[in-house]
Amino acid sequence: MSDRATRWGVLPRYFSYRGDVVETSPATEEAILAAMGASGERPPRARPFKLPQDSCAPPPDRGWGWAVQLYAVRSRDSWGIGDLADLRRLARWTKREGGSLILLNPLGAQNPTLPYEATPYFASSRRFRNTIYLRVEEIEGAESCAEALGPLRARAQQLNEARLIDYDEVFRLKSQALELIFKAMPEPRGLAGWASGKGHPLRDFATFNALAEVHGAAWRTWPSSLQHPQTEEVARRRAELSDRVAFHTWLQFHFDRQLARAAREIDLINDMPIGFAPDGFDAWRWQDLLAPGMRIGVPPDEFFTDGQDWGLPPFDPWKLRRANFEPFIEAVRSASVHAAGIRLDHVMGLFRLFWIPDGATATVEAEDERRRGERAHHQRDAAVLEEVGGGLVAAAGGVEIADAGRREDAKRVHAFRRKIDAAGARRGGDEINLLPCDELEMGGRERVEELGHDG
Repeated sequence: MSDRATRWGVLPRYFSYRGDVVETSPATEEAILAAMGASGERPPRARPFKLPQDSCAPPPDRGWGWAVQLYAVRSRDSWGIGDLADLRRLARWTKREGGSLILLNPLGAQNPTLPYEATPYFASSRRFRNTIYLRVEEIEGAESCAEALGPLRARAQQLNEARLIDYDEVFRLKSQALELIFKAMPEPRGLAGWASGKGHPLRDFATFNALAEVHGAAWRTWPSSLQHPQTEEVARRRAELSDRVAFHTWLQFHFDRQLARAAREIDLINDMPIGFAPDGFDAWRWQDLLAPGMRIGVPPDEFFTDGQDWGLPPFDPWKLRRANFEPFIEAVRSASVHAAGIRLDHVMGLFRLFWIPDGATATVEAEDERRRGERAHHQRDAAVLEEVGGGLVAAAGGVEIADAGRREDAKRVHAFRRKIDAAGARRGGDEINLLPCDELEMGGRERVEELGHDG
């Protein structure tokens, strides 16, 4: 691989999970450089960051709690999905039993369109919230339209009898109910001041949702004059759709209020995902900082031998640096609201990312076991991008680890899983939680990524 690519932050090679050296192919190198607009031999110079000298806050007292997927915390009163009132009830019960915290799945907003996106790690926005988790009856003004809400509530609560969550039907029923309440009380006390404090980002988010209701979720298919938030046409349409903009602002206000009530019951740990959906608000808002034609994923490993392509757009690390890491800092601040702590999804993304060019896959070429042991692989579809130049972070997300392919690491991961099974932990399809490292006897090199949800 060329020295130029190395200077721009592209790793020339890494170890596969089988211990082989995986070289970055020339085609992948050129695709990554093109995505970053790397026209010169070196990236632009950047001013060093001055980090605060304050010491970190002391760790909290040792305690226990639950890692929960909020959508699954259903009760008889739920509208087909777990909500913030259910969270509050769970929090009170947990405190009575001696628990002190609840770790939540990401609560990022989804596009207000059908089919409704169910995956919390593929959100429209990491800053704003998923209002499908609102408890309808607890919104100010609901009592004034109780008669109209009754049939909607009855239909929604019938959904609790099904094992699987019907996101589309929940969204339909809750949307109807929420619009009834909005018409009854569109300006609750505190809304104006709260919205003013959120500034232009909230205005732009509400505008995006209003446009998505008209033109569909995929903003790249909208009229060209609407494909960037700073155009005059977007401002004109915002005025035309002012009632819908007000509605989506109102929804975020009530989510904030209900989450605050839950946080008063117990310490909440919010989950900040590695990225966001390519057709959502964050991608629309931050499009000038993204690396076009690239997706985030991970290479093959013992658990996913075909690798993983998450479809998330990565930030260009050099543009992100010039923007003073505003998108990342904003996401952290948002996750901190009404929270005692934050879980960073794929924390290794603070150092490097596995990029997959358009038209490529995360899968390495198939090769029989004998030949695999005889020589290293040389042609691959993806490469790792890591921090260079001493910046705070290279990109806001990631997972690839430089030595993850060594055979001894694979053995340690298997041993780790056996220890969890022996400890009686529940290993779901996405997460391993609430087992302190010092109780797993990992042998001294406990690493954050081994507790992450990709092994």
